[in-house]
Parts: sequence; structure tokens; C-alpha cells
Amino acid sequence: MPDRDTAIAKLISNSLTLGVGAEIGIWGGKVSRHLLTTYPELTMTCVDPFKVYPSEIYSANTCTYKKQEKFDRLYSTLVKEFDEKFPSRARWIRKPSIEAAEEVEDGTLDFVFIDGNHAYEYVKADILVWRPKLRPGGILCGHDINYRQIKRAVRKTIGREKRTGVNCWFKYIPRP
Repeated sequence: MPDRDTAIAKLISNSLTLGVGAEIGIWGGKVSRHLLTTYPELTMTCVDPFKVYPSEIYSANTCTYKKQEKFDRLYSTLVKEFDEKFPSRARWIRKPSIEAAEEVEDGTLDFVFIDGNHAYEYVKADILVWRPKLRPGGILCGHDINYRQIKRAVRKTIGREKRTGVNCWFKYIPRP
């Protein structure tokens, strides 16, 4: 079975019409880095607040950063790395995803990869605000479908998902 990044790259390969995608929840930048390396014409909108949240707000318990200074350093390091490796191809929005969505026009993305806050209400909100950003025929996808709250949010908002890779889900947005 391919790893998550390879599976996502393969999934979007036939849907890159505009050459523009977004990753919601960047963390260490692995997915965006892989996609920008794989597709030299791709531009990415990278969305993450890079902020320490109390554990009751961020439910995944995967965040090992407990101090804001570490998030600030991570953000600076990623921006510098991406600027050097992928000049003018990564747009950073350092805000919660719901606020960041206001900065992206509807119908302008080929795909959105959601891997932010794993709590039900946040996943559901991410799907609802980012889905309109996709062009017809685009792909809404994400990670960690094995988490009960993610599976519930996905199915409540877009119906039964398809799966690929390591715990990844996706749904094509129908063409009119």
C-alpha cells in the first residue's frame, strides 16, 4: 500500500486542471512538500494557525508542541524552506482554517486536503467552508478517516466517502 503522500499525489494527478490546491493543517509540511516536488506546475495554499491550543480544542493529541515559540520556529522554517525550494508556489495563510477560507475565492482550487483539527465540529466546518472553493470536478480529500469523529463529519457533510492510501478519504465534486 502506498504511503499517504504518494496516494494523495496519485489521486489528484488526473484532476489538476488549474494547478492549484490547498492543504488544511500543514504541521511539518510533508504533504505540501511532496505535492510541490511531484508537480512542478502546482501552487499550494498552505493553511495552519501554527498555534498552541488547549487539548479540549485540539482533540487529536498528536501535537507535541506545548510552547508557542516552537510553532513560531516551525512556521518560519517551513516558509523559508518552501520559498527556497518552490519560489512563488506556496501561499501561506497563518490563520484558523475557517478564517483562512475567506481569503480563497470559490471555484479556484483543483483539490483541498483536510488534515487539521480532528474534532467532529472542526472537520465538519472545514468541509463546509472549503468545498465551495473547489472547481467542478475537483477533489475534496483528507486524512485519518479511521478516527470516528472524522468519519462521522465526512459522512454527515458529503455522504459516503471513497478511500485511498493510508487512512485517506476523498470525494469528487460533481461537474454541472
